[in-house]
Amino acid sequence: LLSESQRKLCCDAMQGTEVTISRLQRSVAAALAAVQHGFEEEHLEPRTGYSLDLALPSSRVAVEVDGPSHFLLPDGRGVRKPNGPTLLKRRLLAAAGWRVISVPFYEWDGLNTADERQAYLERAVGPPCAAAPQASPGGCTSLPSCSSPGPAARSLAADKGRTTKLTAAAAPAAAPAPRKRVGIARSRPVPLQWS
Repeated sequence: LLSESQRKLCCDAMQGTEVTISRLQRSVAAALAAVQHGFEEEHLEPRTGYSLDLALPSSRVAVEVDGPSHFLLPDGRGVRKPNGPTLLKRRLLAAAGWRVISVPFYEWDGLNTADERQAYLERAVGPPCAAAPQASPGGCTSLPSCSSPGPAARSLAADKGRTTKLTAAAAPAAAPAPRKRVGIARSRPVPLQWS
């Protein structure tokens, strides 16, 4: 990991970045306000320097509104996977103790009514005042197609067993138990630890 001085330089650079709130984010924020109060827009996370789209700091729950720039182009099967910067942000936030919920643009755009949008967010965030589960090492809790719209609904790193998945009718599941790393495996990212 970075030294304290390097971390401070990175955080300072990130905090100096101008934030623009999209129409998509405003739409999600409005629907979320009807579901649960207390979420802040563009909350600055001090350990990572990231600005969280919507955050409930008391429960360490972050809702990231992921527009097209957060994804790679769809593959041959139409699967959209998060790009590197998006994966890094999720992973660093999870390592800092946040439960990260992704709201992909292509799912949000498919919801036609306010009731559908609110139900979507209720499934993702859970009931008000519920204890927030710890973030998984993969860093993302998502609805079915955080990275893939397939029947198994693999999200961010489901193939690595590190992401909490939700189905359209399911309540949030608990994060899988942490696994012990035995050696170096290039196909799996090393869990990050804050010193």
